[in-house]
Amino acid sequence: MKNQNQMSDEMEDEESLSSMTIDKLQEYNINAADINKLKAAGICTVKGLLMVTRKELLNIKGITDVKVDKMVEAAQKLEVR
Repeated sequence: MKNQNQMSDEMEDEESLSSMTIDKLQEYNINAADINKLKAAGICTVKGLLMVTRKELLNIKGITDVKVDKMVEAAQKLEVR
């Protein structure tokens, strides 16, 4: 059974991920122009990026398979932090 502190820590982790802007992807060498394309498509947080389907990401003009792979990988690394 989880104690109150563990539950509180998990809630804080989830909140920090949901509020972490996709600008953090630049730390993982994601191009600022590509981040702006995500923002223009309404994807503004790391959690938001992880919730969108690959097909939706590929429908964004200028976003390729390789870029999707790199962005998702970077977002997953941020999620683990």
